[in-house]
Amino acid sequence: MGSPMVLKHIFSDINALDFAEKKMRICECGQLVLRDWDLSTTQSCHACEHVFSGEEAERSVDQTT
Repeated sequence: MGSPMVLKHIFSDINALDFAEKKMRICECGQLVLRDWDLSTTQSCHACEHVFSGEEAERSVDQTT
């Protein structure tokens, strides 16, 4: 994962809570997955290749823990 300072500059238009809700998911394997979920709901985990889709991709990090 990128450093918090780099992420802050890349995504300077959203606050930390919005960033967590819109860009972060926890995979079933436990990995943190950063993706543009708002641009495409079909994404995969870089560690186990689990494919997120539909409702699963719409969940926020808080809801998956």
